[in-house]
Amino acid sequence: MATLPLNADCFQANDSANPHYRRACDGIVNPRYQLLPAKMRLFRFGHTVDRRNGNNVPAVVNQTSPWWFSEAVFRTFLVAPTGGAARSGFVIDPSDAGTGASGFDSFGQNALVRTRLAVVHQFGQADRILEVVLTADLGCFTGKGKPISEDPVTGALVPLITEGVTTWFADPDVMQLYIPGLRTASGGRSTVAIEAMRIVKDRPAHEFFIF
Repeated sequence: MATLPLNADCFQANDSANPHYRRACDGIVNPRYQLLPAKMRLFRFGHTVDRRNGNNVPAVVNQTSPWWFSEAVFRTFLVAPTGGAARSGFVIDPSDAGTGASGFDSFGQNALVRTRLAVVHQFGQADRILEVVLTADLGCFTGKGKPISEDPVTGALVPLITEGVTTWFADPDVMQLYIPGLRTASGGRSTVAIEAMRIVKDRPAHEFFIF
């Protein structure tokens, strides 16, 4: 008999009735179920400041986010862009400008993250990277990222078909992972997160891109 993932409760309902599936649909196209095995390494870009109010983002908020990607995907972020990285509607604001010595950081780590993962400025500055190792099996929804638009002045989310907006198109080669059940209703780490994830690194993003 196959071992159930620790967050199996998040997948008991049919997709149409599953709130976790509906939330995954907000960020990825046609989400499908995938089992993530123990010992797998996962990564995500986190934020230290909430750009909506200027408040610091607690580490637990980054650690319990459902949005992750595989090590294979993360390794593609280590390759410096060679030009043509900008997508339709692509802009760089001051927080996106990189000043590091490497080709990656000189382009701006934040800008590259936004273009590949379709992360609008409202979501944060993507200035931290978390690496975890799974210590138990977890279920997730996976798929390609959806395009998303923001007002270039206010940063507010707006419909895609709107004149004068900035639209971010996710890289079609990046499969995003949505792992439900990592956060409690009060915002803390759930039992699932505590028992299934071992945090290996939680560092400023630029520390990963020194060649």
